[in-house]
Amino acid sequence: MPDRSGGWLTSGIDLLRGSGRLAGTGVVEVDGMRHTADHVVVACGADPVIPPVAGLRELDRIWTNREATGMNSVPRRLLVRGGGPVGVEMGRPSGASAGRSCWWKGRATCLRVSPRRWTMRFHEVLRRDGIKLVLGARVTAARRDGDDYVLELGDGRELRGDRLLVATGRRPRVDAHMRAGERLWAIGDVTGIWPLTHVGKYQGRVVAANILGEPREAHYEAVPRVTYTDPQAAAVGATSLSEVARPPPIRTPTPSRTASSRCSATATG
Repeated sequence: MPDRSGGWLTSGIDLLRGSGRLAGTGVVEVDGMRHTADHVVVACGADPVIPPVAGLRELDRIWTNREATGMNSVPRRLLVRGGGPVGVEMGRPSGASAGRSCWWKGRATCLRVSPRRWTMRFHEVLRRDGIKLVLGARVTAARRDGDDYVLELGDGRELRGDRLLVATGRRPRVDAHMRAGERLWAIGDVTGIWPLTHVGKYQGRVVAANILGEPREAHYEAVPRVTYTDPQAAAVGATSLSEVARPPPIRTPTPSRTASSRCSATATG
């Protein structure tokens, strides 16, 4: 098998393939064979959170990001629960293709950590493309009616679709040092904090420092992020909608479209 590790397999690291589980402090069992280490770092992703809506968790064949990325055809009517990066990235292609999307969200905006001005413009583009937004609505129950997924809203309305995508995030289970237990560490999506590749790498450096006896906490005040939807959303640091304990004064500049090579190349802005 070719080495696609970027060279780390030749740096004194052993790769064990198989089904693994934690078998005690500093012990990992892979296909029945025990391996010991001074420290264990968990970086195995995370399970999606299904909100406590009556009947939702009992529905069969609902989609999370895993099922959505493996779709073989575009649903004619896709219901999307959640307006964060996963919801807009997974739901946007369906609305822009042959199907139609309907997104419902408990909050009043999608991508709440993006600047409000951009978010309002994003809403306009979605509606222009035929995507129905149901914002600030409370879902009281979910059920199947034949082939339809049906969502009942608190105001008496119903939403129907051929598929239901639930994109409501993940829960963190680590402390500020990325510690999940005695000599047990976690990085990446399993932490439920900013599920981005570069954040996982940063967390890995934090864990390495702590293992080496250099106490270090992870901080997320200046995380750069891009949501690959249309139009694209990019931000770094805090925004006017960020949930930070003591938000500093925020300045949101509006550069000219000519300052972006992407805008110049695509004649958009």
